[in-house]
Amino acid sequence: ADEVLLLGYHITGSYVLSWSMYIPNERGAYIELLHGENVPSAEPAALISFTPFPGDTVECDVAGTTIKGVYPHNTWFTVTFGFDIDSHTASFSVNNTLAGTWDFATMPSGDPAPNILGSVRFMAGTGWDGAIGEYYIDDVLFQEGTVGISELEAQRPFAIVPNPSAGETRFSLPAPVQQG
Repeated sequence: ADEVLLLGYHITGSYVLSWSMYIPNERGAYIELLHGENVPSAEPAALISFTPFPGDTVECDVAGTTIKGVYPHNTWFTVTFGFDIDSHTASFSVNNTLAGTWDFATMPSGDPAPNILGSVRFMAGTGWDGAIGEYYIDDVLFQEGTVGISELEAQRPFAIVPNPSAGETRFSLPAPVQQG
């Protein structure tokens, strides 16, 4: 089933949207970034496909072009979007590596669209015929304000790796635990 993350109806300002993502081997993911919260009628801002083959590529269809990057299978990685609604620009990064930027006031076809940041739709498939969609999302962060690339990875309160796991799991904290 599809899941929708409503971000609000943002027509001004700067924002960062990020999450941790895990995609098992030979699986993929498909995500839509939308210019609005009303999913059935909102124009798409970006169509993002994490392809299971060849080469673990991510393709982000935006503004009449395709931004390409790479991602790892079987490990958690970070997906980050930056938005400056006032200057109509958006950026897309995987594991703090910039894949590209685009004119946010457009649809993937390149046609003009409302300059609105509204929602993200996590789709159950991959966007590719014959490919199985399976992925996990965690640590979703949506914040107002401009954030530099070096600041994108916020310190997590703790980590459990690997997650998911069918065997041994490691639990780590950023600092020693103290009794109060």
